[in-house]
Amino acid sequence: MKRFLLAAFLLSSSIGFTACASSAGKQRATADFTGAWSIDLCNEADPKIPCGAFDLYLHQDNDGRICGEHFVATPGLGRLDESDPATVLGTVSQGVAVVVIRSTRNDALYMARLSLIGDRLHWERVGMIVKGVNDEPPIIPGIKTLARARVKEKLQYQQDIVSSPCEWPEWGP
Repeated sequence: MKRFLLAAFLLSSSIGFTACASSAGKQRATADFTGAWSIDLCNEADPKIPCGAFDLYLHQDNDGRICGEHFVATPGLGRLDESDPATVLGTVSQGVAVVVIRSTRNDALYMARLSLIGDRLHWERVGMIVKGVNDEPPIIPGIKTLARARVKEKLQYQQDIVSSPCEWPEWGP
């Protein structure tokens, strides 16, 4: 919990500095990152290996806070990072989202920057905020461009995310 609060502080600080530098008042988010986003992760050297995937399920509230979940499967499906509720938390300022994503494989926290380019979501893992409980290399992708998911199950899962309360750890009971 302390690790996640530290990450939330770093995240809010980085967004806060950006907002303060650009305007004196509170700004509304100009982009809506809500959606089910997906990209296949394939082994280009060996197309016979089954593709994995990187999925993001995001919900953005009216204040620009983002809550969400993720799923990562490496090509060949040998390693998975299956999300828990609120493993993706972030905020939006001037059309760019900054999120913290927690790996469920080793509890490492990573910061990522998201931007919308047309109907695509550009994902860039900026770096590790908190080291995981082991030295396992991350499977959360570095830089990828995701498309809106069209698969029925992913869209239904997205609806479940949107209908759930968007709660950050400090909002707990």
